[in-house]
Amino acid sequence: PKRPIRGIGHVKCLELAAAFALGARALRLSPEELKRKAVRTAADGVAIFRAVLNPEEQQENFFVLPLDTHFHPLSEPLRVTRGTRDATDVHVREVFREAIRWNARGVMVAHNHPTGDPTPSEEDLSLTRRLVETAEVLGVELVDHLVLGRSCSEPSFVSIRRLVRW
Repeated sequence: PKRPIRGIGHVKCLELAAAFALGARALRLSPEELKRKAVRTAADGVAIFRAVLNPEEQQENFFVLPLDTHFHPLSEPLRVTRGTRDATDVHVREVFREAIRWNARGVMVAHNHPTGDPTPSEEDLSLTRRLVETAEVLGVELVDHLVLGRSCSEPSFVSIRRLVRW
């Protein structure tokens, strides 16, 4: 059970929760805005993934963002898997199933680390290598694999592409 915060009652908690939910909605791009936004850099992707990911999320979530030939999103980020506090079991086929379903030219993928530390694990790096190999075979560009931390301060994400250089 959660401990109450001194001076904040049940009604105030509900008001705050509603305000945070409204703020999260404001960050989300409309479908028209989303289709006009080119996603070529890690920062471009972070802005889109952050809009669908709750910063207080206690489980790892893995998302794929299918991109068209001009690197515009074909949809909002799609959750591929939901894991535990410190791991998620991602299969390459699930990532590229979405790319194929959307007839994507490229994809950007991202997952969160609920601990707040965006440092990629060895499993993250291994998965990225498999994603790069599969992308080459399928003719779908893997633009980046982002690891998102919980913090709003820098660095709040890591671009695995910058680390691995593919």
